Amino acid sequence: MNHSSHRSLWQRGISRRVGFRRGQQETGSLNLRIWQVGSYEGESRVQLTEDGELVLNDQSGRQIWIRPESGGSGTAYAPMLDTGNFLVASQAGANLWQSFDEPTDTLLPTQNLNSGAQLIAPYQEKNYSDGRFKFILQADGNLLLYTTRYPTTTSNVAYWSTQSSINI
Repeated sequence: MNHSSHRSLWQRGISRRVGFRRGQQETGSLNLRIWQVGSYEGESRVQLTEDGELVLNDQSGRQIWIRPESGGSGTAYAPMLDTGNFLVASQAGANLWQSFDEPTDTLLPTQNLNSGAQLIAPYQEKNYSDGRFKFILQADGNLLLYTTRYPTTTSNVAYWSTQSSINI
């Protein structure tokens, strides 16, 4: 997918993900959702624009999400790497944005959990709204696991912690 091809990706139905997948799932195979943006009914469309921005629009054309947020000056292409990292890259190959910097509920090999980042479990197997568990890396290096007061996103007291303090 690149901005000069004027192609976009879309998926019908209730979807919370933007992704690449095969039309048919083979018997015994497993599909794993790694990165997602929002939760929307109907069709949605993701495009790499002429301005070099990766944009997600709902079925009415309303912009839901955009990266890089400051504009994609110099953006040339958007590859999905073998690692599972989805990039917006410059002609020189510099990463202007990458999905690995915005984890949702899964970490992959080679992916880092940066300070302040969190993983939030989905509510149910096919309901990707925020669920009852959060895993957070605080700025002091402490990893915490929380339950939430579903249906709100308010966290309860952490029930597990590394109790470390390394100031990352």
